[in-house]
Amino acid sequence: MPALDRDSRVLLTGATGLIGGEVLRALLDFGVREVWTLVRPEEQSTPAGRIVVRMRRSGAELNGAADFVHAVAGDMRSVGLGLSADDTERIRSASDFVIHCGGETSFIRDAECVDTNIVGMQNLIDFAWRCERGPLTLYVSTAANSGAVTHACLREDDGCKPDNDHHNEYTRSKAVAERMLLDSGL
Repeated sequence: MPALDRDSRVLLTGATGLIGGEVLRALLDFGVREVWTLVRPEEQSTPAGRIVVRMRRSGAELNGAADFVHAVAGDMRSVGLGLSADDTERIRSASDFVIHCGGETSFIRDAECVDTNIVGMQNLIDFAWRCERGPLTLYVSTAANSGAVTHACLREDDGCKPDNDHHNEYTRSKAVAERMLLDSGL
């Protein structure tokens, strides 16, 4: 299994969110020299601008690290992650790690949870399988992916139960996505 080091090349999803932004900061603090952040396009801001704003929320500035962070426009809900041909080629040929922090965390937007968490995972799996270096794929799920379990102490193996009853589509969709990744061979 590859070990993360300064020369690692990482594709990171969810870098504009709470967890993904902190993962990006940790990668930079660790000294990783190449990180592509998949950033959903918005009319009022560029992908790079969104990453700068996210880092500032954590009290960090990119400064010299801006040379190591490549904010690329994309959307995990789209085939090929919605990447341009150039970005696709660059990331597929070089990435050693995929860290998937992106997700829809709403307890009320069921369709968005399915599109982002399940369809997005399938698109990410398809993309990772086409990467030349066979990147190690890491996924940030949720502790509640076991479903509507009460009065129990759960072990790691007790999680990821998509067929259990769930309180909301968020936890079910995260369980489905985790199961998809586990079954993918990545």
